[in-house]
Order: sequence, then structure tokens, then C-alpha cells
Amino acid sequence: MLKDLKIYLNFTDWLRQYISYYTQLTEHLQDRKTELFRKGSKTGPARKAYSKKTSIENVSNLEIKAFETIQRSFNKLNFLYY
Repeated sequence: MLKDLKIYLNFTDWLRQYISYYTQLTEHLQDRKTELFRKGSKTGPARKAYSKKTSIENVSNLEIKAFETIQRSFNKLNFLYY
């Protein structure tokens, strides 16, 4: 769902300082999010409803690779080490 992609990107953006080349990695995911949001309402409850009901279809290999690379970054031993 579009809402899940938005939440995921917001969460990973919060941790971007720990992920090398974050902007380049998320470029394809951000582009897909922007593309889908352009088709819906611009503001308000209609936009929220649109993001809840819109599914992401035809996911590209680049988008899958970007997601997997970000997830691997979270699994590194030095990630958020205290």
C-alpha cells in the first residue's frame, strides 16, 4: 500500500545518517511514491483515504533492490551500536 511506503520512507529518512548514500538508494522508491501521490487528491482526508486504498503494482527490480539494500544497512553490526 502507498501508505506503507510513505511510513517506511519517513522512518528510514529519520535514520538516514546511518545509511551510506541514503538519497541515492531511496531515489526509485521516492519517485514511485511521488508518482502515485500525483494521481490522487492533494490534501486532506481524501489524500489520506487515497494512500490507504492505493496498492503498489508492477514493482521494478530497482525498487526491490533499493528496499533490500536499505534493510541490509539496518542489519550491519555497527548500526546504532551503543
